[in-house]
Amino acid sequence: MASRARVVIYVQHLLGSGHLRRAAALARAMQAENLAVTVISGGVPVPGVNFGSSEICQLPALKALDERISELVDADGHRITDAWRQQRSAQLLDIVNRAQPQALIIESFPFGRRKLRFELIPLLELVDSWCRKPKVICSIRDILQRQSKSERVVETVALVRRYIDMVLVHGDREFITLEKSYPAASEIADKIYYTGFVEEGEDSQSVNGAETIAENRDASRAGVLVSAGGGAVGAQLFATALDARPLTRLHDEPWRCLVGYGMAEPEFRALADRAEPGITVERARSDFRRLLRRAVVSISQAGYNTVLDLMDTGTPAVLVPFVGEGETEQTQRAERMQELARAQVVAPELLDAATLTAAVDRAVTMERSPRMQHNSEGAAHSARIIAASLTGSD
Repeated sequence: MASRARVVIYVQHLLGSGHLRRAAALARAMQAENLAVTVISGGVPVPGVNFGSSEICQLPALKALDERISELVDADGHRITDAWRQQRSAQLLDIVNRAQPQALIIESFPFGRRKLRFELIPLLELVDSWCRKPKVICSIRDILQRQSKSERVVETVALVRRYIDMVLVHGDREFITLEKSYPAASEIADKIYYTGFVEEGEDSQSVNGAETIAENRDASRAGVLVSAGGGAVGAQLFATALDARPLTRLHDEPWRCLVGYGMAEPEFRALADRAEPGITVERARSDFRRLLRRAVVSISQAGYNTVLDLMDTGTPAVLVPFVGEGETEQTQRAERMQELARAQVVAPELLDAATLTAAVDRAVTMERSPRMQHNSEGAAHSARIIAASLTGSD
């Protein structure tokens, strides 16, 4: 029996956990296509992520120093040195050398993760030097960070043309095309494949296992759900939600704040201590979509996974996009949802109790939307594209 083709996925999350969860969904889908998968993670380990039967290789962890991603630090918050970079790069190259994959998937780079050039350029050069070169695949979300410097666009296009065989765009062109955020996409059009959105998959049961999603699809809605993904950002959004609740039309409804594990425990406890009766503050839960489906209004940022959940549930939304240091991705996604009458948007620089209250009160009057028609088979489609590209590989 021929051995299974091996795929290596490189993924680096810096603030939230969305990148890692999307990589895990891709890994499980590729296993279903009878591919052997190794996942190389460069971020701080996140509990509860399902990689299926993948081999997991953890690099010395990196994370962002702050929401602006101004600097990368190690898991303990220490600034990294050139020697540290060299050691991590050597470890990455050793893992890939030993795996000898037929396909290498690099998440984001060269469109993003420029601070990781110290290890990703050597990685690309390594596999390019092999006699039997693997398929090199770049995996990106539906919307990219807009590049303000033309020389960076030129460099990115050159790297794609030099090293990358395929660019998998995990989105639906009916929602938004890559050109909307990356006009130079036309220069690499021959390498671009739209896969549909990659959904992590919703749990069939609640936390206590007592209720199933199917049983509650038509349950009456109640309350407000406030969330900010699974990462370290969102403190201002949660604090403002606590201030806004008594001012909104939904002040008598229960409010639930789901706080990511990336928020430090003292900050989380301080937020919980501030909560008035009728407000629950707890850590992020695996049954997020079930809670979202039951909410009257959702208040959140505009991350990839959260917006997918809003598309599926039709819950009226208030979106406060994360902008970081010049980040544009979430703003563009939020504006698209507003264009489709799926959300009210509050610019983060205008966020206060008054603006959030006004947005919540507008969202209450929005018509309950049906599930948005979109391609959500991105994981399975990606796996089929990759498996087909490896046909004939030993």
